[in-house]
Amino acid sequence: MNFTDILPYLYQHSFHAWEIQYQADTRGNAYKVIFPALLRSCLSTHALSAIIFHLCTGHCHLNHHMSRIGLHPDGLCDRCEVPETVEHVTEVCTRV
Repeated sequence: MNFTDILPYLYQHSFHAWEIQYQADTRGNAYKVIFPALLRSCLSTHALSAIIFHLCTGHCHLNHHMSRIGLHPDGLCDRCEVPETVEHVTEVCTRV
């Protein structure tokens, strides 16, 4: 058996171990609601890449970005009264 034969098993084992740790972590509950099975979704690779790009750059339909382009009055989270950024929604906000 060579390395290329073992590689899929190593990948599967490490992904499974990481997924268990990911699900046990209490941070990022809003993100877990969006991607409950991590990245195993029916989205195409392009669509998933676009979503991740928008989340990473902050160019998404959150109040902070919407206020920057003139579509929201103050950019604050409706519940927490702080800027509604990707970081706030995925790590801090208690609305989920």
